[in-house]
Amino acid sequence: MTEIRTRKVKENVSKIEDLLNVIDWFQNSLKVIFPDDKYNEGLKFELKQDEELLTIFKEFLSYFDTGIDDVCLERIDSENIDVPKPLIEKIKEELLNKNSENIRASIISKGRTTYFLSVKNDDIVIEKFMTMHKVKDGRLEKFDTSEESDGTNRIMDLIPLLMDLLKGDNVFIIDEMERSLHPNLIYDLLDLFLSKSRNINSQLILASHESSLLTQKLLRKDEIWFVVKDNFGASRLHSLEEYNVRFDKEIRKDYLLGRFKAIPRIGNRNKLTVIINE
Repeated sequence: MTEIRTRKVKENVSKIEDLLNVIDWFQNSLKVIFPDDKYNEGLKFELKQDEELLTIFKEFLSYFDTGIDDVCLERIDSENIDVPKPLIEKIKEELLNKNSENIRASIISKGRTTYFLSVKNDDIVIEKFMTMHKVKDGRLEKFDTSEESDGTNRIMDLIPLLMDLLKGDNVFIIDEMERSLHPNLIYDLLDLFLSKSRNINSQLILASHESSLLTQKLLRKDEIWFVVKDNFGASRLHSLEEYNVRFDKEIRKDYLLGRFKAIPRIGNRNKLTVIINE
């Protein structure tokens, strides 16, 4: 009887451990990122303390042709931060609370500027993330991130994500990853990940409207899936693997022509009552 009970206890412990592993995976490995999400903004704060991290970040900025030569954190006064004052005061109160485990907070303003608040000597220090560009005389001129293009800001958001993917043990689901990026940039970003992650246990799943990614030079047939809405508005998935397509066939044109479905069913413009026909 004792032996049977011991066996059952071990089986139950094993089931609990398996369940905890599943929960841990959902909490720490799987990340869903929406178009306007900022991934791992805290990395920008860590750059000033980690030379190796800063070097990698700057290498990516150069690689993706952002024109940024360096980045820095500039200390500013709380009066010069374009964030509602009650919010700043609430964050300060939380950070200075002795029972709080938080020692740092980040805020992104409506103008896309990233601010970091941290505790130093029982006081709050506010710093603003800045980019630096080399001007004609060789000096480095500081720029607010709100002065950078949408594409450049998007690249700076994706660099921490790419770094974490290449570390391994991550699964990222990203919606509209190509937003604000040139087609060549998003293509190369995916190609870079695929070429550098062959021995890394990470997965990238993305939803995209960028048709230039539809090439078998970049992706296998089983890696390309199409989403089609039926007459009731329900979305259904089907794979390129279901079609008889040669391995060397360029599929982008066929996709845009509707061979694989998953394209907008545009109506008859002559039926638009708001347009006066000539």
